[in-house]
Amino acid sequence: MAEKRIVIVGGGVVGVACAYYLAKAGAAVLVLERDKIAAGASFGNAGLISPGHPPIPRPGAMRHGLRLMFSRSGPLYVKPTLRPSFWRWMWRFNAACSPGAFANAMKATSALSWETGRLYDALLDREPLRCDYRRGGYLEVCRSERGLDEAREGAELLKRFGFDPRELDEDELLDREPTVREGVMGGFWHPQGRSCDPLVFTEQLAKRAVAQGVVIRERAAVTAVNVERGRATGVTTEHGETIPAAAVVLAGGVWTPSIAKSIGLRAPIEPARGYHVDVQGGGAPLPRRPLLLMEAKIAVTPMNGRLRLAGTLEFSGMRSKEQTARQDILPVNTREYLRDIPMGECSRWAGLRPCTPDGLPMIGRAPRARGAFIAAGHGMLGLTFAPVTGKLIAQMMMGEEPAIDMAPFNPDRF
Repeated sequence: MAEKRIVIVGGGVVGVACAYYLAKAGAAVLVLERDKIAAGASFGNAGLISPGHPPIPRPGAMRHGLRLMFSRSGPLYVKPTLRPSFWRWMWRFNAACSPGAFANAMKATSALSWETGRLYDALLDREPLRCDYRRGGYLEVCRSERGLDEAREGAELLKRFGFDPRELDEDELLDREPTVREGVMGGFWHPQGRSCDPLVFTEQLAKRAVAQGVVIRERAAVTAVNVERGRATGVTTEHGETIPAAAVVLAGGVWTPSIAKSIGLRAPIEPARGYHVDVQGGGAPLPRRPLLLMEAKIAVTPMNGRLRLAGTLEFSGMRSKEQTARQDILPVNTREYLRDIPMGECSRWAGLRPCTPDGLPMIGRAPRARGAFIAAGHGMLGLTFAPVTGKLIAQMMMGEEPAIDMAPFNPDRF
């Protein structure tokens, strides 16, 4: 059986989705996770499924970012560094901010978005995943005219790609979400949005994959893909164990670049730290649906009786678990938008999201090792794009025609 199985490196939401759809297609699958299932970015994800969300690199991003990037209390922070790989990444990021590159990226991510929305609904209709899945869209809340203008600009962009954001004045917004403070300027309702508890979703999808025959090994960190005569033949773990395979999928998030070197692939994935704080208790009512706080750049997501406050984008290398005072800002800034929030903190997370310089994930065949595939670099949209990534990988590996054009996600594009 070993000579026919597929090894997936990484047990986050993307790796688990790949395992699930490959197993549904009849493949024998082994998942190797360096820690525990969903221990990284999939644990800390905001829980917001946001089809149509624009890529991080966009026109004006560098200009706006420069105002914020050296503020330790702002939504974006860049730690000064002389690391050459980071500045190469930033050079590519700047190029991806051109209007033409951004238009192409939006076209590509919109194709992913429409397909993943359909897959999410079908998956949750088919599988008994009790992950507090909500289909009612999300609200974007603006406190200032400047923020509302920025939201309008974003809404007009989404409409060009078939999405249907609807502007709300203050009264309409408060009617839809009574927990929002009076005095906001208004906002938008994004009906295509969804949400869930990302940890529970990933864990339960992993259980459904196991029920389909998938084997999962935790605490099994992979260091290299083994290649013979130009073909991937398995992987080697940090303990020197060789595990044979007919094919390999690299879905290791921020750990993908070091492993990809073994198959001759440069994967410019930069770790971007994010934070969340979960609160509950105190009798404060939870919002009915997820919220995006425009100016504060915070996602507020109700899930399983608690409220997740998530945000910030921090480029500071591979520091993954260090807690900082920037997390304390999340509840402080949230209170400027909501009448009240629960006071009992029940979870605090800091972790790394895998970001490519052009804002597009790497999905597809590795160019210099037959039988090796990549599914990594989803940035802050790993939860959003997990089902479609898993389905596309399964289609390619099982010899089917992918549901969408895969050229923009070619792993060798860098």
